[in-house]
Amino acid sequence: MFMKTPLTLFRYICFLLFIGGQMNGFSQQQVMKFGKVSIDELKMNKYERDSGAAALVLFDKGQTSFNYIQGEGFRMEFTRHLRIKIFKKNGYNYADFSIPLYKDNDKREKLIALKGRTYNLVDGKIVEDKLADKSIYEEEKDKNHLVTKFALPNIREGSVFEISYTTLSDFYFNLQSWRFQSGIPTCWSEYRVSIPEYYVYNRFARGFVPFVINEDKVELTSVTLKFKEENSNKYVASSSFYTENVNFQNMTFHWACKDIPAFIEEPFMTTSDNFIESIEFELASIEIPREPVQNITATWEKITEDLLKDKDFGVQLGKSSLVEDEVKIINNVARTPEEKMRMAYDYVKNVVKWNGRTSIYVTDNLRKVLNKGSGNSADANLLLILLLKELGFEADPVVLSTRDNGILHPSHPSISNLNYVICRVKKDTTQYLLDATEPMMSFDNLPLRCMNGQGRLISKSDPQWIDLLRKEKYNTLQVAQMKISENGEITGTIENSGTDNAATEVKNSFKKEGKENFLNERKKKWKGWEIDEVSFESMDTVNNIYKERYSLHSSEIAQESSGMIYINVLLNMGDKENPFKLEKREYPVDLGIPIKDTYNFTYQIPDGYSVESLPRNVNISLPEKGGNFRFSASTENNKIIILSRLTINKTFFAPNDYAALKEFFNNVIAKHAEKIVLKKNG
Repeated sequence: MFMKTPLTLFRYICFLLFIGGQMNGFSQQQVMKFGKVSIDELKMNKYERDSGAAALVLFDKGQTSFNYIQGEGFRMEFTRHLRIKIFKKNGYNYADFSIPLYKDNDKREKLIALKGRTYNLVDGKIVEDKLADKSIYEEEKDKNHLVTKFALPNIREGSVFEISYTTLSDFYFNLQSWRFQSGIPTCWSEYRVSIPEYYVYNRFARGFVPFVINEDKVELTSVTLKFKEENSNKYVASSSFYTENVNFQNMTFHWACKDIPAFIEEPFMTTSDNFIESIEFELASIEIPREPVQNITATWEKITEDLLKDKDFGVQLGKSSLVEDEVKIINNVARTPEEKMRMAYDYVKNVVKWNGRTSIYVTDNLRKVLNKGSGNSADANLLLILLLKELGFEADPVVLSTRDNGILHPSHPSISNLNYVICRVKKDTTQYLLDATEPMMSFDNLPLRCMNGQGRLISKSDPQWIDLLRKEKYNTLQVAQMKISENGEITGTIENSGTDNAATEVKNSFKKEGKENFLNERKKKWKGWEIDEVSFESMDTVNNIYKERYSLHSSEIAQESSGMIYINVLLNMGDKENPFKLEKREYPVDLGIPIKDTYNFTYQIPDGYSVESLPRNVNISLPEKGGNFRFSASTENNKIIILSRLTINKTFFAPNDYAALKEFFNNVIAKHAEKIVLKKNG
């Protein structure tokens, strides 16, 4: 019995991408063949539009298509051809590549037809070096993501290199995004996509570079389906074959950018992926004729349900036997609920050393993690949640996207955008957020990498959005007591201290570098000073503060000439450079947490000298109470007292706030560069 069901076969056509249409005259100029590198490209020694560029993308072209395979359906095929010119040594890193691949259980995307070549001009002739198979290796990031890595050979100043490759995928939801911009300028970047009428996509464009090509059109295309018909009766069995063409419409998109400037990263921003010129896709629905519409776009409710059932996430929270011994110890020792929470928090930080990797999934089952003593962020924090649950607390995971992973949009549910999990524990009406990856992080504080908007509480009974920034801040204080001699030599003490995230940062640095290297870094920063004695307090203690004390002297900081002594107002220890250098910034400034930097310096004036001039007092504020800078210089009992306090209250500044923020810091830098002038009496 034969049943012809061509529409059923369309289920294989999910995310069909067909490269359609002819290139127009403008883009035809950009057609390049692999291996056809010119002498002119190799002789090029700079890019006229950006003479300081370390490298230049000559072209980057991508396309995605689906090929129909009988008996299997459509397979998505993405191809890329990229060519780059190297000008300087600091551009060598652009010859290092990581190609992401997706997997799920036994299925995985495949990388094929990978080619790479480096071209150098030697004695007027082009010499080629091919990418060797032994230079290609694969790493597993987590249970769903692999990375193929390689580096092009024989890269030097003047080299041109190119790569091309194809990825094959049965994961049709994983439609390739495209980045038109990078950290180096680009001459030409182009991408084509064609989507059949049955599949509705949401498309997201980011960035500020105009397209020179931005076309979409409808094209008629077809696929040939082959059928086998079984015929049988009482005496004879036979088979017959025939084909049928199925026509459908494609919506074809074509984007290109030309002469794209390098994306310049500035301080206080999340990942550049949020702002670089790019196109991304999300399948919204499948609308096959005469069949119910399939809504593909995920919901946070469905993500919560899936995660709670996942063997590498929610299932791990039911393994109570793993922590039963520790539960007994904590219950016997701790007197209050907060003591129990703190003991659980400290226990996990001690038994699971974070390996620096982020994920929402455990690397292995938690028993193996405990035996190994190390793991990723999910290993540590899911273990903490399990322990707190067994201690009787209402503890649940909060999933999020870290600052270097991109913005998490509550209105666009996507499990693939999540790369981190922390613990939310609730006691009565008080809510605590815990992260057990940082050994020196104090209780109920989160590291800066987590300060990225909101996280999603994964709870069957109480799912909700959680604000990640609560009481976190970055506070530093520098106090100096200095004596100035008649010949301009300065001696005295300086005490550096900090709280909250500043304390965690300094303690981590101290632990990682060791006392000697940490002290050497201080000496490099304090040019012109000789350190005589040093002491540290709370550097290896998990609390909310650190202190460094230095006895030091200098004969270089002050200048004495003709009875006058000139001293930098903060002894060359203040802010020296504005972190904001662009004339105009197209993307926001995201500090993550509020900041407060305070200097309180006191100088003993030498006998026989008086103050000739002091910097003027200032009190400058950012609009909408975004921040404040106060500076005062005064004299009292033959002493000069300097107070400088920089406070940034807002953590997010829109691009139209950039000019005011840049000018604000210009004023801070200028004030910290001013001098105190002392004059010899008589």
